[in-house]
Amino acid sequence: MWTDRSDIYLRSEERTPEERHLIQAWLDGQSCDFELVDNTPQVRIAAAVLFALLQKDLPPRSRLHLSGAVIVGGLNLCPRTADVAVSFTACCFQEPVFISGGGVGDLTLRGCKLPGLLGVSAQFDGDIQITETEIEGVLDLTSAKLSGSLKLSAVSIREPKGSTQIARHPDAPACGAILSNLQAGGGVHLNEVASCGPAQMPALVTGTNLTISGCCFQTAPGKFALCLDSIRVGDNLQLLGCRVPQGKVSLRNASAGCLTDDEAFWRGCAQGYIIDGLSYPHMPSECLRSIQYRIDWLTRGSTSGGSFASQPWRQFAHVLRENADDSAAREILMAREKLYISHEQESIRQRTLAEYCEAFRNANLVALTKALFGTGDYLLRWIWAFLKWSVIGFGYSPQRPFWISLVLVTLGTMLAGYGFEMGVFVPASDQILTSEDWLNAVAINPIAPTAVWSESPSALHYEEFSPFLFALDTYLPVMDLGQEKNWVVTTTTDEGDMGRHIWFAFQAAGWIVTSLGIAAVAGLVQKGRND
Repeated sequence: MWTDRSDIYLRSEERTPEERHLIQAWLDGQSCDFELVDNTPQVRIAAAVLFALLQKDLPPRSRLHLSGAVIVGGLNLCPRTADVAVSFTACCFQEPVFISGGGVGDLTLRGCKLPGLLGVSAQFDGDIQITETEIEGVLDLTSAKLSGSLKLSAVSIREPKGSTQIARHPDAPACGAILSNLQAGGGVHLNEVASCGPAQMPALVTGTNLTISGCCFQTAPGKFALCLDSIRVGDNLQLLGCRVPQGKVSLRNASAGCLTDDEAFWRGCAQGYIIDGLSYPHMPSECLRSIQYRIDWLTRGSTSGGSFASQPWRQFAHVLRENADDSAAREILMAREKLYISHEQESIRQRTLAEYCEAFRNANLVALTKALFGTGDYLLRWIWAFLKWSVIGFGYSPQRPFWISLVLVTLGTMLAGYGFEMGVFVPASDQILTSEDWLNAVAINPIAPTAVWSESPSALHYEEFSPFLFALDTYLPVMDLGQEKNWVVTTTTDEGDMGRHIWFAFQAAGWIVTSLGIAAVAGLVQKGRND
């Protein structure tokens, strides 16, 4: 019995032979395929017929397939029976397709053309597969829920033409892929999707993988062409070989079980990307090979927001440590500190420059004095930053002071030996300098009496000069090896006067390097492995 309004509509004598064929095929659970002419559908099917068919009581897991037709009128995919699979192949829709409520199982569009697909808050009991399809307008699945996966492959999204535009919020993009707050039990895969508008996926949640590969997104300069803010990916976030010629890419506060990317993806982000807050406990080993590339990647991604973000550096260092590469992790953290200090110094420089301009413009002496103090602060910070970087690698290279000290002490030993031969060093004893042996040595060689005095009997009972021990005693501020208090540099000659300055600088270097070395070791002990 034909009892409901949909039955009456389907029995109407106004149905064309093709629509009657479709009705019979779908009611029999068979697919309906019409022939194409020059790869173009010619048969016209009213969208109202499809809607009426979906209101029938169909068996669970029914599959309704239509191929090679032009769909006339607006289509609302809202099956009466739950879990109905709907498939369209090589079909042309004259108006946007709407999906409301639940009931749709699998939705498949293959080789179709349509002026938009809107499934806001829709529920799907299966997968959505859109392949080799052209969309003029938007693909909007905001707040939709899928028990399966979403797969877009070789999909082209273009600007709508005139009357095909959909009335939406004024700030909403005219075209693009809108997947905000989408929840997918399976994966979300975008492969070779070319869109003239943005791909907006904030707060997207998927239990498995999110793959964006070989895609192209663009929008107005300064806006976000690919927004992945606050997404939650249970397994692998794959970002491979995409192009974003206009607009930025944002992954603020996104999280994934694993991040797999390639250089082509990030290089394709012409206007930059933001990765502040992006967390990923793991990365494949092949993504960790080039540390210098990763430093460049982090530098660009942590500064695109206009300010410096430290979190991306710490996150990547954590991944390196989990992969037992502490050396690379320290290199990353050193680069982070260097960039942070550079940003801080630039901020001070810009502020000081503005103060100078203001002072000269208003002839304000107080402001000028403040600017001068700002210049002093800038120089002191620069010197301190340079010392921390060169000596201890900002605290992440505690072995560096040892090698610096080894080089300096070796150089000091050579200079001390040469200075002794030149007569630069003399005993630091008034008794020796007034003794008969010393006076005789001065008479024989007024320029370098030490060498002559060393052959005298009184020299046998005095601390012997050792170039190595003198250099070490002068360099280390906390050790007393007896050399520095028993031998001094004379200033009676030009060589001695120069030597006095050299050893003063040598002693200052010892204080700086040893102090920073101790601070580096203590700092690393406090920071631990969670820095």
